[in-house]
This record gives sequence, structure tokens and C-alpha cells, in this order.
Amino acid sequence: MDVWERFREFFEEDDGSLPGVNIRGMPPEVVDRTYRFLRSIGGTLDDCIPPPTLHFVGRDESTPVDSVPDAAELVARGEVEPIHFVFSVTFDGIRTPPLGLWVVEDGIGLDIRMGPEWTPPSAIAYLELLRKIWNDTPNPRLEFEEFARKEAFESLWSEFLKTEPFSGLKYIQS
Repeated sequence: MDVWERFREFFEEDDGSLPGVNIRGMPPEVVDRTYRFLRSIGGTLDDCIPPPTLHFVGRDESTPVDSVPDAAELVARGEVEPIHFVFSVTFDGIRTPPLGLWVVEDGIGLDIRMGPEWTPPSAIAYLELLRKIWNDTPNPRLEFEEFARKEAFESLWSEFLKTEPFSGLKYIQS
């Protein structure tokens, strides 16, 4: 499978949308573990304006995301509202363009701004990152946000999951 050729339509042209792929069906400990993993391979939140905050459910109280050690666990337990912020990650040696990270009670979502900054290696790194999250989730299911061609993506995703993991770095070298 030529991953870039098959998926390029979902990355190449900025149509103004922010398509997001959400992996749902995560128990709280997987939400927390996945969030911690993403933060470990991501940049800091220092450039986020406004800084991401946690809003406590049923209380008029909020706190910066990084002020608590267990932000995702609090979301998964329903103690704070879902969180969203934008940052980049480095996965398999490839830095992605900015990703929007959603943390909800039973999952993680990653949304993107389509456009020319998505290269074959960065798109493959994003897809492989989604595959890792998918494989680490006991009973995963896909949900989409602002996705014009979700049926086409789902079909390609099913094919993609049957392939061996593919390195974006190898794509650069070939």
C-alpha cells in the first residue's frame, strides 16, 4: 500500500476544515496513559493562547492543564470538562504540523489543519501515531469531527491497519 498516495487527499489541500479522528472506547486508565504518551512526544504548551485550562464540572473553578499531574484522568472520571489544545508531536523521528488534541471521558481525538505543511513523512507519522493509539485501546472505535469523506477514510483505515507499520523516515530515504 502506498500510504501517501492513498491518504493524501485527507492532508494536502486546506479546505478550511479541521478534520479530526477520534479513537473512543478507552477505559480511564487508557485515556490517561495515551494522554501521557502524547504529552511525552509533544512540545510544550507555552505557546498556546490562551493557555489550556481544566474546568471543573459543577464548580466555578478552573486551573491550568499543566498544574495537575493527572489532567486526562480527571477528564476520564468526569471531574473536569473535556480538554482541547494545539501542539506538535515528534513520532518515529518525524515532527508533525500542529495537531489539536481532544481528551474526552472515553477517548482521544487528534484534529489537523489540512494544507501543504503535511508532507508524506508527516502524514505517515500521524497515521502511525493513530495506529499506535488504536492498537493500545482494548475495544477501539472511530468517530470523526468535520470530516467530509469519513466513509472513504474508514475504508482506507481498515486497509491500513492490515499493513505492517511504515516509517515516515523510510519514506524520505526511498
